[in-house]
Parts: sequence; structure tokens; C-alpha cells
Amino acid sequence: KSLAFFDCRSLKSISVAWEAPLKVPDDIFKSVSKTRCTLYVPNGTSNAYKSAKVWNEFQNIEEYPVK
Repeated sequence: KSLAFFDCRSLKSISVAWEAPLKVPDDIFKSVSKTRCTLYVPNGTSNAYKSAKVWNEFQNIEEYPVK
């Protein structure tokens, strides 16, 4: 949903479990600092997130191991 993270200016990290980036509204992370907030994605998926619209705005994308 659009504006799901509205006014989350102090958010430090977001973890997702999707192996493929979801299509999300352009303004979903409008208030989130994409330079300070780290996006954690499943191992082997960082390139997909780095090239996906909206997700690619995060400057810190790190992978975590999937069990």
C-alpha cells in the first residue's frame, strides 16, 4: 500500500524475504532515509534489488543467509 512507511524517518533497517523484488508504489518509502536505512535481502538477490525500481534507491543493500 502507498505510504506504508509514512513518517518512518528514523527507520534503520528493512528486511524482506522475497527472492524477487515486489512491485511497490513509488512513494512507499517516501519518508525513509535510503542513505541511512539498510535493506536486507535474501542471499543471492542483491543484484535484482539494486536494479529494481524503488528498491534501487537504497544505498545499503545487504544479503542475509537463507535457511
